[in-house]
Amino acid sequence: MPTTPHTLRRVAYSSASHALLAGNSNLQTQFVTAGQLPAVQGPITGGNKGHPFSAFAGNISSIGYIEEEFFLSGDGIRYNVVGNLTSDGHWTLAYNSTAPYKTRMLVRRPVDHKKFNGDVLVEWINVSGGFGITSTDLPGVYEEGYIWASIDAQAIGIEGGASHPQGLIQWDPVRYDTLSILDDAISYDIVSQATNVLRSVNVTGGQIPKHVILVGASQSGSQVLGYTNGVQPLNNSYNAIIPAICAGASSDFSPVPAHRTPEVATDSNGVMDCVRNADGNTKGGIRLPELAVPVAGYNGINNGLSGNTYPFCDSKLQTLYPTHQEYVAKVKAAARVFLNQKAILEYQVKNYVRAAEAANVPPRSTSN
Repeated sequence: MPTTPHTLRRVAYSSASHALLAGNSNLQTQFVTAGQLPAVQGPITGGNKGHPFSAFAGNISSIGYIEEEFFLSGDGIRYNVVGNLTSDGHWTLAYNSTAPYKTRMLVRRPVDHKKFNGDVLVEWINVSGGFGITSTDLPGVYEEGYIWASIDAQAIGIEGGASHPQGLIQWDPVRYDTLSILDDAISYDIVSQATNVLRSVNVTGGQIPKHVILVGASQSGSQVLGYTNGVQPLNNSYNAIIPAICAGASSDFSPVPAHRTPEVATDSNGVMDCVRNADGNTKGGIRLPELAVPVAGYNGINNGLSGNTYPFCDSKLQTLYPTHQEYVAKVKAAARVFLNQKAILEYQVKNYVRAAEAANVPPRSTSN
């Protein structure tokens, strides 16, 4: 049976990836170098909005960074799968064909070269909502001196979905109307080409990367898993790969042993669940400040993508935290414990404390 994109998509789900590769029953043995260097245009300006889609929220210069957008254009490789997409992640790909594309890359970099830590994070943009979503451009990225770049590698992020298009072209046709990705089969090579741009073209203000790290979350995290299994072995484009918040597995990226997943003894027919206290919060484990110094009950029962929060009543908050100063002190102490467990970074301790200081806990009287 010919391997079609639909078949591959179905197989890839069961093999812990979201791969969308080209298929052809007549596998070609011809191969070309993956990850060519595309043409680069920019920094891009203008358009109806006068700024890029998903631009930095706030004044980026206030944190010592600059944001620039570039258009990349070239030919992306489609791949055939040789054999099966096995669950161990050891996949073999062969050249199928190429297709032209033009997409965009958003780059945020330190203005002061001395602040650059040498690492570039490249985020494969999530398009599960029918438009581009970023999730890895967190404050710690800028606190630690990373260059952060995003690449729109999939067609829906540019052209939008059929029923309710809200891609780049719909958001600002003047700025983005020339962009085009024919199909997602070339998305993997577009991501390979992105790292070549970051290493070879002056889109980083002359700052030379030591390491380029591919990241993706949720939908694009699954795409990154597919990339790890099939494309990374072809070109070793990335120094590290981080698939986040996604299901599935991939082949070993490195021969260096990883941390072993702790084994949990359960009834073979049982269901693992959390032990909860009277407020509905979980017991044990690593204690987030939100759980160590709670102001609500939390659970992950599906409510869209957000779970559920049940705020404590005023009288309960006043019992738990007689004064605001006591509440802030407890949050700060819990955050320091979390930091010492190496679960968060120093800037997050500051964020926890600032949030606690601004919180109305215990509830302040509104009477004069």
